[in-house]
Amino acid sequence: MVDVLANLWAIQRLDSELDTLRGKVEEIPRKIEGLNLTAEEEKKQHEATRQHIIELKKRYKLIEIDVKGTDEKISTKSGQLYSAKTNEQYKAFLKEIESLRVAKNQLEEQMIGIMEELEQAEQKVKVLEREAVSIENETKGRIERLEKELAELEAAVTTRESEREKLAAGMDRNITNVYERIRRSKRGVAVVSIGGDRCNGCLNPLPPQLLLEVGKKDRLHFCEHCGRILIPSDIS
Repeated sequence: MVDVLANLWAIQRLDSELDTLRGKVEEIPRKIEGLNLTAEEEKKQHEATRQHIIELKKRYKLIEIDVKGTDEKISTKSGQLYSAKTNEQYKAFLKEIESLRVAKNQLEEQMIGIMEELEQAEQKVKVLEREAVSIENETKGRIERLEKELAELEAAVTTRESEREKLAAGMDRNITNVYERIRRSKRGVAVVSIGGDRCNGCLNPLPPQLLLEVGKKDRLHFCEHCGRILIPSDIS
């Protein structure tokens, strides 16, 4: 029975290690996905800024055409001043010219605003380009390290699964069934050691008689509080 208890303790340790390793294995793809998403968001921001620059240049060009057209209108109206036959007609031409000049000033103010915005956007895109290169290199390096870690973890899982399979193969099926049932109901921990006079699973004190019985190592004993299998401290 001593061998059975020792094997149960060894299986429990392997299962606990496997639980931890498998959790890390599952976590790595999520980390890699997160890194790729971050890099993708950086690219999208860069592309959005580049598109914004293109739109600003288009707007500037259209307003520039409007300014040129307004200049032509001002020139035409200025030429018409000399053809005015009445004072009222002359004033009307002047009023139209003034309205066109106000419109031209407004257009030119828009052009100045676009130029300022364009300058800021071009500076931003340069920063984003530098950051994109840095982030891409950093992301690539981190993903490579994570992939290496994943391969090492998967190898460790395979090794421990093989060790566990060998141990479980020599165990009585009824005992392993009890172990698995408790493990499922106790968050993966079915076998615990005794610490002093307490169960190391739930930390509740154990009756002296139970402690003596566990020490005999002649059969399975269970904690009266949590139901886990108790292992003497000299085996654990």
